[in-house]
Amino acid sequence: MKTYKTLLSFALMFVTGTSFGQEAAAAKDTWYFQLMNDPVALVLVLAVVILLATILVLLNAITTIVRLQHPQPEGEEAPVRENAWTKFMKRMTDSTPVEKEHTVMLQHNYDGIRELDNNLPPWWVWGFYASIVFAVIYMLNYHILSNAPLPEEEYAIELAEAATAIEEWKKSAPSLIDESNVTYLADASSMDAGKAIYDLNCTPCHLANGGGSVGPNLTDDYYIHGGSIQEVFSTIKYGVIEKGMIPWQTQLNATEMQQVASYVMSLRGNNVEGGKAPEGELYVPEPVAEPTDSLQTQEGAPLDEVESEDIPVAEDEVAAS
Repeated sequence: MKTYKTLLSFALMFVTGTSFGQEAAAAKDTWYFQLMNDPVALVLVLAVVILLATILVLLNAITTIVRLQHPQPEGEEAPVRENAWTKFMKRMTDSTPVEKEHTVMLQHNYDGIRELDNNLPPWWVWGFYASIVFAVIYMLNYHILSNAPLPEEEYAIELAEAATAIEEWKKSAPSLIDESNVTYLADASSMDAGKAIYDLNCTPCHLANGGGSVGPNLTDDYYIHGGSIQEVFSTIKYGVIEKGMIPWQTQLNATEMQQVASYVMSLRGNNVEGGKAPEGELYVPEPVAEPTDSLQTQEGAPLDEVESEDIPVAEDEVAAS
């Protein structure tokens, strides 16, 4: 069925003079692409084709029946009737019958082989003219009017569209989250899901409040294997076998590990009462880049050269003055 659709699409585009190089977004709006993707319309087209073929078969059967009901009288030679296929082939080939070859025979003689001056087959001539028309349409469409991209441009467009589609797919594919692209989830639903996973799996070693028992205290600022979201996620994912922590990637999917890692990070700084002594190294989050100095004009003029009405003054500063 796929091969049939491809051939039918090629035939429709060739007949209508539409180029293959149109952009995908524009091509989807054309009627033949809509036909290919509409099962009902496709069935109707096939039904029409079958109906036309049936009509031709019935007409041929009726002609045969009429000829049988009216036989040729005895003594008269029945005229030779040519069927539609024979007539069609004669018109397409314009061949000379063998008994009339002497009318087109040239004087050239090669070891007894005589040359015939036959006309070019009409199907070949029409195909040649059609190729000229197609070449003109192609040249106008691609190189003069630039209505469609050239093959190299179309390839670049499709690569860009594929890259965009892949990025969108990655965003909606939880299994692609790993320690290289994991992010902290601060929304309430993710925190609730992370807490539920923590309460079910992590409390035996870290206690419900995160103070730690067999495992380390999660409420202070000290970490054995790093305190960034990437490092916490990696610790949960691969585990710490020598400390008795299993790799949770065999039991939790990537989204669940991201949720519980975010919840564990939310416990930092609580310093619950009765928690274990700090273990590991003090984790200091990377500083956030500060905004540029707004007390300097775009031209770089000093502060005292800027008009006072351009500098916003806080109300508490006015009161203090």
